[in-house]
Amino acid sequence: MRIAIIAPGSRGDVEPYIALGKGLGKAGHVVRLVTHQNFEMLVNSHGLEFWPVESNVQDIAQSKEMRGLLEKGNFLAIMSQMAKEAQRGALALAEGGSAACRGMDLVLAGIGGLFVDLSLAEKLGLPFLQAYYIPFTPTQAYPSFLLPKQPSWLGGSLNRLSHHVTRQIMWQGFRSADRLARQKVLGLPAAPFLGPYNTDRVHHYPISLVISHFGGSV
Repeated sequence: MRIAIIAPGSRGDVEPYIALGKGLGKAGHVVRLVTHQNFEMLVNSHGLEFWPVESNVQDIAQSKEMRGLLEKGNFLAIMSQMAKEAQRGALALAEGGSAACRGMDLVLAGIGGLFVDLSLAEKLGLPFLQAYYIPFTPTQAYPSFLLPKQPSWLGGSLNRLSHHVTRQIMWQGFRSADRLARQKVLGLPAAPFLGPYNTDRVHHYPISLVISHFGGSV
């Protein structure tokens, strides 16, 4: 099977998917890892096919403009700049990902590229597999990584709710960028207001969790 793993983000976001790609390669699959241009040497050093997308998350975070906004502590200005960068990133990922996923049999992604990658799979008619290195699906067993642990006497219902809240925080912050990429690059209508979490493409396949070995690495 030919698998496109789409992993935008920082090095810490990319490395777990390199490990996953190596495992899939050992199992006999052909893996193409789609990520930022600055990770080309890292991906190639592990024997995976590299496919670049424009933009560099580290350069954006360390840019003079962003540093200035962070120093001033203007939250609204910071959020406005992040929204602009999200739009540029979504357009670049949709354009680069469209080319990268042609000829593939499966699209695989985690939180970093989840929304645009779902749109790519939809556009190209490919199955989509979610693979996370942190829990991102609602469960009563534990709370979301963004929200504090709930008192045990409250039961698991608030744990499950915390995951839904986190998913909406992430989606609503990215919704305008996703809509732009779907309309301008992929020619698709806007995703549902509450996000693509309940679409058929999400529920057709199992979800993988990438777990590190205790005391070592994946």
